[in-house]
Amino acid sequence: MARSLQAYWVMSVVRAGVLASVCSGVIARAGDLVLVEDGHARAVIVVAGNAAKSTKQAASTFQQVVRQMTGVALDRKSVV
Repeated sequence: MARSLQAYWVMSVVRAGVLASVCSGVIARAGDLVLVEDGHARAVIVVAGNAAKSTKQAASTFQQVVRQMTGVALDRKSVV
């Protein structure tokens, strides 16, 4: 049971990361994904307004992890 919960959590975090990647509009020409550069956010986490609770929690977790790693908080937007 704990293993399936862990896999579910990991997939939720991956979904949040994919949303940030796809919706950020800040993908360098070389294919690099730049979330934070020189102490400034270069991406936005975008979550559908009707997204599942787990997806919204994953986006929040992703935001916290990026802040812990870089000291920069990515903005989070909800879209319809």
